[in-house]
Amino acid sequence: MTLQQLQYLVAIAETNSINQAAQSLFVSQSSISKAIKQLEEELGFTLMERNYRGIAFTPRGLEFLRDAYALMDRFDFLKAHYLSAPDDSVSFSVSSQHYIFVLEAISRMVNLLGEHNYSINLREHKTSEIINDVATGRSRIGFIFY
Repeated sequence: MTLQQLQYLVAIAETNSINQAAQSLFVSQSSISKAIKQLEEELGFTLMERNYRGIAFTPRGLEFLRDAYALMDRFDFLKAHYLSAPDDSVSFSVSSQHYIFVLEAISRMVNLLGEHNYSINLREHKTSEIINDVATGRSRIGFIFY
């Protein structure tokens, strides 16, 4: 199992099409199909059914997809946190629902803290995902409005 295979799988889920996933990732459709077939063989179960209307994930495929999303999300966080931020920057992630007051609060906080390099990743989710982000360390701060 490779991160590339997981990236292909997530792209297929997001576009609901192997062809559109290939176009969005700038790879051939056959490359994606082959990678997914190899992944299915390694896992020992079918991830999705292919038909003339597109694809449909199997129940076990949906379970695997959920975990693949979580892993790819964490991988994206690691890339953003360690590859794009200068050594002297302050870097953290904030999870929230879509509220303008969160942006205003972050802006005020940055102004109060003074002149530093900041790398802030804002993640917008449902309440349960915000709680999970903070619990797992994916986000250092979570905003929930009640």
